[in-house]
Amino acid sequence: MFIAGMPLVLERRLTWAGQPFGPEQVGYTWAFAGLLGVFLQGPALGKLVKRIGERALNRAGFMGYVGGYALLAFCHSIPMLALATMVTSIGGLVRPTLTSLITQATPREEQGVVLGLTQSLNSVALIIAPPFGGFLIEHGFLTLWGLAASAVAFVGLMLASGSPDELRANSTPVNAAAP
Repeated sequence: MFIAGMPLVLERRLTWAGQPFGPEQVGYTWAFAGLLGVFLQGPALGKLVKRIGERALNRAGFMGYVGGYALLAFCHSIPMLALATMVTSIGGLVRPTLTSLITQATPREEQGVVLGLTQSLNSVALIIAPPFGGFLIEHGFLTLWGLAASAVAFVGLMLASGSPDELRANSTPVNAAAP
């Protein structure tokens, strides 16, 4: 919803040199986000994992998504876009930490299946979210678009905030036989 929708929201909300925000300006925004991501997922990631742990980083990433998408919901200026991009970029911590946490919590012989399931869930999100986001944008619900993305990230944050023991207790092994 975010990746496909952000350029459309920015085009409708922001101007650059008197023109609607276009592909070049969106490209600069993505380049800025990419630069922040290279730093966060490169040299900083290992140091942060050692210092505060993967679970805390995962939660921080979800908080970055929640806050960044909420800021985008109310973004009407370039400085606000820069702030929203910085905050949202913290969300880049989610994927590497989540993958690591999943592999640590899953028995070795089930890791391929579980990681495949997570990719399938990602694919389902890629099927559902862009049309939903497009519908909101097409009908002028730009603020709701950002708040909806923030709400989905908030659900992720709540799930990430559960204790590992709670999560294991509420899960069923992949190869468990049905009763």
